[in-house]
Amino acid sequence: MCKQQPDSLMGNSPSRPDIAETAPNAVTAARKDDVDALSEDEIKRILEAWLKADGWETKVAWRNAKGIDIDARRGSERWIIEVKGPGSRQPMRVNYFIGILGETLQRMSDPTARYTIAFPDLTQYRRLWAQLPELAKSRTGITIILVSNAGHVKHLLE
Repeated sequence: MCKQQPDSLMGNSPSRPDIAETAPNAVTAARKDDVDALSEDEIKRILEAWLKADGWETKVAWRNAKGIDIDARRGSERWIIEVKGPGSRQPMRVNYFIGILGETLQRMSDPTARYTIAFPDLTQYRRLWAQLPELAKSRTGITIILVSNAGHVKHLLE
């Protein structure tokens, strides 16, 4: 049942002021990270530079171009990376995650290539990756790259 709040607003929030004050700050911090998260093209730029620094030649599909987002080659090696941006809401991120897995599976035509998905380094994407069964990761060989706002690249193999 709703109770009357001291500021005359109705709500189901705790009546302890110490809890009520900390919760909005945590939500605000999470939203700030979401708003500041890198766009898809910003992630592609960072990954392109990161790959080139390691000797890879890259073809990048900018903006909404069709095809593989990043097709990298180094000698006989090939690395296919599909990239998504932050998404504006949690349900959208779940759809992005599921969608990018489907896109990656549909592109698996080169048996010698590596296949990776890439996202901005947000807690929800880390959680979705952690929840993906190990069997799915090992059978498909798909890995994930997370890119921070500062441009740090973290490639998770499991």
